Amino acid sequence: MTTIDMSDGRPKEPRRLRELTAWYRGFAEGAGNPVIWEARLRTAAELEREADRLEEASEPPRDRVEFRVTKTGKFCESAGKTAESEQLAVR
Repeated sequence: MTTIDMSDGRPKEPRRLRELTAWYRGFAEGAGNPVIWEARLRTAAELEREADRLEEASEPPRDRVEFRVTKTGKFCESAGKTAESEQLAVR
């Protein structure tokens, strides 16, 4: 498996990385080939891990921002609480 070093020109802002994560996940849905679908989801996961790492290293700690891709292909922040955010709040 080939991995891409994060020094490849990817943005270093967590918000932008999360936008790209949403884009890759949305783009994966249209893949007709399972290998391409998996590669796009793997890239999305890699971008999300990098955004998490950057947020953890930053001071002061910030709330995590979630993005989704609309049907028109635009990015928007997810609104409201999710089941996952509710579970994290309980911990």
